[in-house]
Amino acid sequence: MLKFSSKIFFLLYVVDITSSFNINLEIKRELPSSVALSEIIEEFYIRNALDLDIITCSNDVEGTNLIVEFILRNIQESISYRIEDCKNLKDLTKRRFVLIIMDHLNTDLMIEELTPDRFDYSGFYLIYYIDNQSDIDILHYLFKKLSDLFIYNVNVICNDSSGIQLRTFFFFNERSCNSTYPLVINKFEKNRWTSKDFFPRKMRNLFGCPLKVATFIYEPAVIMQGSYDDSNYTLVGSEVEILKEIANVLNFSIQYSFDPSPGAWGSLKPNGTAAGAYLKIINKEVDLMIGTLSKTETKSYFISFSSIITFDSVLVVIPPGAPFSAFENFDPSPGAWGRLKPNGEAAGAYLKIINKEVDLMIGGLTRTVAKSYFISFSSTITFDSVLVVIPPGAPFSAFEKLIRPFDKSVWICLMIILSLGFFIVIAVASKPRSLMKRIIIGKEVKMPGMNIIVALVGGSQHILPKRSTPRMLLMSFLLFCLVIRTLYTAALFKFLQSDNSKPTLSSIKEVIDKEFMVYSYDTFFENYNEMKILKRSKAINASIFYEYLMKTLDPNFKGVTLGMMYNTIYINMRSNNTSFLKVLNEKLLTVYASWVYPKNSFLVESFNEKLEAFRGNGLIEFLKLEYVDPKYLVVKEPKNGPKKLNLEQLWGGFGLWIIGNIIAVLLFILEVSYFAFMRIYLKYSSKL
Repeated sequence: MLKFSSKIFFLLYVVDITSSFNINLEIKRELPSSVALSEIIEEFYIRNALDLDIITCSNDVEGTNLIVEFILRNIQESISYRIEDCKNLKDLTKRRFVLIIMDHLNTDLMIEELTPDRFDYSGFYLIYYIDNQSDIDILHYLFKKLSDLFIYNVNVICNDSSGIQLRTFFFFNERSCNSTYPLVINKFEKNRWTSKDFFPRKMRNLFGCPLKVATFIYEPAVIMQGSYDDSNYTLVGSEVEILKEIANVLNFSIQYSFDPSPGAWGSLKPNGTAAGAYLKIINKEVDLMIGTLSKTETKSYFISFSSIITFDSVLVVIPPGAPFSAFENFDPSPGAWGRLKPNGEAAGAYLKIINKEVDLMIGGLTRTVAKSYFISFSSTITFDSVLVVIPPGAPFSAFEKLIRPFDKSVWICLMIILSLGFFIVIAVASKPRSLMKRIIIGKEVKMPGMNIIVALVGGSQHILPKRSTPRMLLMSFLLFCLVIRTLYTAALFKFLQSDNSKPTLSSIKEVIDKEFMVYSYDTFFENYNEMKILKRSKAINASIFYEYLMKTLDPNFKGVTLGMMYNTIYINMRSNNTSFLKVLNEKLLTVYASWVYPKNSFLVESFNEKLEAFRGNGLIEFLKLEYVDPKYLVVKEPKNGPKKLNLEQLWGGFGLWIIGNIIAVLLFILEVSYFAFMRIYLKYSSKL
């Protein structure tokens, strides 16, 4: 019995050893590529990432589990990780550092799951084909699909007759542009990788490849010099100069898709509808779109923005993964930028971006949330301000200039005094032999009404009364007229030397309260229609907006326009010092100026890096000030010119007249009393 038990134990031991030997053989079979995979995780992911997303997408569950177990044993909790199946991905967070273990049959399934709400397309992706099916055709197909999504930091571990290799694609290289051909960047030899640079920088040198740039006229960001009709034109401007500097640094050529029509930038609505240049970005017809583009949250769902370029709403629009073939389509007509509506409907230059007809779009583009669904924006290039352009004050008429020196109350008092004087003259002079005429006017004065007018204008009195009362009345009136006349002359001189125009609008509140009509671009109205100032407004097509802008030069125009600060400065610089657009000192809002790319474009990171460097050394500000001079911003400040003289300021002149009248009244009483006394005295003497 004991011998039988010993044989059983020995047999179980042999079975156990045999099982372990089979498992070890299985591990040994996968060991070289698994070790190569683990080394990349240790040398790159553990050093650069906080967590690692391991995604399995294979029909070989057992083989996949063996590789995952091997990896987990090697990392030994050096990094946090999450293991998911490609068919059950959660939408909790965007995955940036990703390891994908799959077989070639599930390539399309995996690509379908790489949605922008789950994955950061600028992240780092390592793909391991468990079935070693990684020939050139499969990799070319894979890279083409990934490049369409703008996923470019992607490597594939290949294990074939050439050994274990790390392959990727370079969209821009010395031999070709728009390439997705698999290239070997690393080899696993002697149980180690020959290089520690697993994810080389791919966007530092574009090897002279052309980028299609959608743009339009938006001064001073994009200016057309020459004639568009005969194709004899040149594009200049602050945004164009910045783009040229980036092209020199990143080594690419520029192919413009230019539309000179008004509003050619188009629109991008919150539902993704795009038009103009925005549509070009969304359809990936272009690689980039520039031209004072404002960045909004809505637009960011559809396109990518650059970093801030300057303080002037300029965004560069670049379509993601667009082919970079040479293309030139310049349109100088007003509004050529088009539009990009929230539903994705696009027109103009936006349409070229969405259709990937061009690589870039420049020229006064603003960044919104709605547009971000379809195209990508650069970092903010500049900050620009939306200002209220107002009509100047109307000039005073000839009559208004004469009454301007005195306040209304002063003119009322003067009219009362003159009316009172003429009334007394008419009442007393009607009885030429009366005692009142002799005491108040004097019997020597034959034309008392004319004497009032002569005293008022400073003429000389040829016939003077002999009695004290009329003399005192005349003296006080002459002094009063002298003071009033002198102050009037001085005040009138000051007003004639000052700005001869009526005060105009001074605040946004005043624009609303006085019910001025507000005119704005239709695209601006779509993005900011909730603003209070736009309650009484009219959306104007870009093709005729300039006409309304010029209407604000008319002081009788009952309306204002909303314009960008740097565009207003540039228009004033070109006005030949004849008339300037005036704006309120109060800014309506500040918008971000960026560049725009097609959604998730792999150009965003490299462009933003250079833009930040340019901003840091002041190059962007320098290029911007070559085309605009801030002194040409005519801000309408509240007027502080000569003030109208009121009663308080003229009280001295009126006081002299009142004092003279009081003395005259006293003399009048004395004279009347004297005449009464003499009459009584003579009557009494005659009786004696």
